[in-house]
Parts: sequence; structure tokens; C-alpha cells
Amino acid sequence: MLGEETGHTGVTHGERTWLVDPLCGTLNYAAHTTMVAVNVALRIKSAITTGATADPFTGEVFWTDRQQAYLRRNGDDEKLTPSAKTRLVDINLDPLPDTPTLRATGLLADAQFNQHFRPRVLSTTLAVAWVAAGRRAAYLTAGDLRDSVHFAAGIALCQAAGCIVTGIHGQPLHTGVGGLIAAADEATHATLLNMISRHKRE
Repeated sequence: MLGEETGHTGVTHGERTWLVDPLCGTLNYAAHTTMVAVNVALRIKSAITTGATADPFTGEVFWTDRQQAYLRRNGDDEKLTPSAKTRLVDINLDPLPDTPTLRATGLLADAQFNQHFRPRVLSTTLAVAWVAAGRRAAYLTAGDLRDSVHFAAGIALCQAAGCIVTGIHGQPLHTGVGGLIAAADEATHATLLNMISRHKRE
């Protein structure tokens, strides 16, 4: 198991590893707000085979077996359907708002970006699951997300739901400069990619 607070426990070189993030949005929770998530994913060899993101305050559980993605609520499962209709795009500012691969502050201040989308900064990976559920048009972050206890479940949800999932510059996920664009559809992804390219730090 790889936990956010515990690190690796058990057999460190086994084929099966649970990735566990018991509270994503710690500062939100400390501020007595409810924007948090619990993330669990199972990696077998190099592949995430199942994942779940739970909202402990609503009781909703977003889960995937990598074939489909679902929302479990009140004991019933509903298939997740991505949609860009809300135009809400969540941008991760932690731990630094500006990195060599993404100037998030520039993007947030970009007039064209704000004409196309409505930026949000939720500061929890609950927002990644919301892309799969059609509650967000997209989610953006920089950084190396391989074996990330925060992102593994949400990425698996988005992929299984049919979202467009790439690295921050459109490259294959977990390659090159890393990062993440999880978008509800091709058009949203292409528009974001064009805007991000104008705010790269060379």
C-alpha cells in the first residue's frame, strides 16, 4: 500500500499496490468547508485496474472497474457521462501556481480563457471525478502524477468515462513534462491546449 501519510507499507515490490489518499483537500477541511475527497486506486503491475473517489459529505462514490465509470448514490449506480456544458474548468494551484510547464496565474487572467470557460479552484481532486460526471468541463494541473495517491483514481474515472486525458501539453499521460488535461470532449481539450501553449514558461 502507498498512502499519503504512511508512504509505502507491506511488500514494496509486489505486483499489486493500493494507492490511498484518505483526505484530499486537507486545508479545505481544516477551514470547516466540505470540498474534500477520499481516493483509492489499485495498481496491478503498471496499470490502474480500479479506482474510487468518495465525497464523505454527500455520500457519493464515483467508481470504475476501468471498463465503465459510475456514480453510486443511495445504493444505486448511475453511469457517468462527461459534458462540457457547464464550461467550468478547475485549475490546480498547489503547490505552486506557476511552474515551468504551466503559468496558471496567466491562464486565470487570460480574457479569452474567461470568455470560453469559467475557471474554478476547488483545491481537491474531487474536481477530477466531477469531469467524468459532467460537473466540470475540464481539470488542469502541472506536475508528475505517476503513482499519485491524489490523482490515480480520478484519472482512471475520466478515462473509463470517455474523457480526453493527456499530459499538460497534449502529450501521452505520464510522459514528457507530465501534468494533466482531463477534458469532457475533443473540442474542449483542443481549446485548452491552444490557450495553455500561450502560457508556458520557456
